[in-house]
Amino acid sequence: MPIKRATGTVLGQSLAAAVCAALLNMQAGCASEQPVDFSSLVAGGGYSAPGTIEGRYRDLDAVIRYSCGQFDMAVVELIQADGGDRAYRIRTINDEPVWLVIASGSGWDDPRALLQLDLSAKVGRFGDRERERDFITLIRDRLAYLAERDTP
Repeated sequence: MPIKRATGTVLGQSLAAAVCAALLNMQAGCASEQPVDFSSLVAGGGYSAPGTIEGRYRDLDAVIRYSCGQFDMAVVELIQADGGDRAYRIRTINDEPVWLVIASGSGWDDPRALLQLDLSAKVGRFGDRERERDFITLIRDRLAYLAERDTP
């Protein structure tokens, strides 16, 4: 019996998104035990936000996942350094690699504190400056929105 595609329906689209997310999570595997040089992840075509961005540590994961959804991306892996700096390995719906690197000098130990964050992104193997800039802008705006509406 042939399998009928149901991608034109809401159920079919939701099912396709769930299957894609599950496959991406299966590919992620275990976190790497090798130390990662975060600066090399976005080298060769990456975009860095001008200045610093204010945001709360506790809002980061939700904001990143929200922003990924707006750009048809999914988080595959989170790599966290001892100092708290983070790198997100992301994939687009077209299977392009994306790296998002978030660095902060200090304050990772207090989830409610406003941190000064440096964001860098690289979309695709060779970079896509416009998409990188738009992605970081959305993250910055969303973090600012949440920071304004929260009391420490």
